[in-house]
Amino acid sequence: TFLRKWILKVGFDHRGFGQSEGTPGFVRDLKTHISDCLHFVNRVRDLYQGVPIFCLGLSMGGLASYYISSMHPEYFKGAVLMAPALMNQVGGFLVGAAKVLHKLLP
Repeated sequence: TFLRKWILKVGFDHRGFGQSEGTPGFVRDLKTHISDCLHFVNRVRDLYQGVPIFCLGLSMGGLASYYISSMHPEYFKGAVLMAPALMNQVGGFLVGAAKVLHKLLP
């Protein structure tokens, strides 16, 4: 199909999740988590130079995707945040904006 020919999906297991090493379910701190994500994104950018990259994340991955796509918008063609864990990380304005956007663009 078209999707199989034109879309490549890559991902990694965060420390302590999936098949990665580390204490199961433990995130040392947000800075380390974001640093790991950026390391992965830079590796992908090196391997697939010139290919448009979209950042996608669910829950905790949505939080990481929010941060790295905000820090480096030039890296990504777009970002998809699925149920991002934003409530305790960002101000009420962004949470409110997300709720409005959800109604306008379901």
